[in-house]
Amino acid sequence: MEKVVDLARPARLPPGRYLHLPGRGRTYIRHLHRPGRRLTVVLLHGWAATADLNWGTSYAALSEQFDVVSIDHRGHGRGMRSTERFTLEHCADDVAGVVSQLDVGASIIVGYSMGGPIAQLV
Repeated sequence: MEKVVDLARPARLPPGRYLHLPGRGRTYIRHLHRPGRRLTVVLLHGWAATADLNWGTSYAALSEQFDVVSIDHRGHGRGMRSTERFTLEHCADDVAGVVSQLDVGASIIVGYSMGGPIAQLV
């Protein structure tokens, strides 16, 4: 039986939290994981959006097979605030910091729009 998703109903979002990245600052993430080691999918959002806006309806389906991490990039949503000039390289370093801090190991980095070049830089 095929699952039917009611797109008119808002997706239930998993819990999120702030994560401190030493030497960088504080950013906002969602980390869906189960006990044991599973491959992790890291979701990177597009310009002028947030992780939840781009990926909110994908969390549940992806978490059936993978652990999932999403991040609000610096200057977006609840992401890191900085007086430094915005660069994709800084965003990629933030993502690498999150992956390292969470100790998720090898990951599939997925980007939408602006998140695509950030994924390539990671």
